[in-house]
Amino acid sequence: MLATSRLRLASIVVPIWAAVHGGTASAAEPIAPTFADVEPRADAEATYSANAYTIVHLGASDRVNEPGSSWRPVRGLVYRLSVEPDVYFASLGRLDLARADASRRAWGRTLVVVGFVAAAAGVVLVPWSLYKGHTVSAIAGGGLLVGGVLVRHVGEGLEPPTFPEDRAIDMAARYNEALRAHLGVSVGGRF
Repeated sequence: MLATSRLRLASIVVPIWAAVHGGTASAAEPIAPTFADVEPRADAEATYSANAYTIVHLGASDRVNEPGSSWRPVRGLVYRLSVEPDVYFASLGRLDLARADASRRAWGRTLVVVGFVAAAAGVVLVPWSLYKGHTVSAIAGGGLLVGGVLVRHVGEGLEPPTFPEDRAIDMAARYNEALRAHLGVSVGGRF
C-alpha cells in the first residue's frame, strides 16, 4: 500500500517538476564538438580508437548517479588516458561547463592548500603556545588545526565533477557518434 502511494505521488510530482523546469529529467545536453583536439593516427579507425571518450564510474557499486559516487572521463578505447572534466567538456564544445568545472576545481585546490597550511600552523602553534604558557595562542592554534582540517575537507569535496554522470555518459556517446561521422568510420565495424 505504501509503495503504491509513493508511485502515485511520483507519477504526479515528476511531470510537474518537468513542466516547471522546462523539460524532462532525461533531456539531452547539447554538444557542439569541433574536433580541433583530435589527434590523428595511421587511419580513421585508429584515430577514432585514440580519441573516443568513455566515462569511468567511481563508486562502491555500479549504479550511476549514486550518492557518494563520481565519474571521470578517459580518452581512447585501447590506451585509456584520464583527462580532466574541463578538457572533456571543451572537447564536446561546452565551454560553459568547462569553465564552471575548472573554476570549481581551482577553488577546491586552493582550499586544500589553505587548509593544509592552516592545520600545519596549528600543529606548530599548539605545542609552542603550551610550552610558553600562552593559553590564548594555544586555543588559536587548536582553532587553526581544526579549521584547517575542515577547510581541506571542503576543498576535497569540490574536486570531483558535479555534473550528473548519466548526462556525461550520454554526451560521450553522442560525441563518439559525431566523431565516427566526422572520420567516416562505419558503425558496424569493430567499434
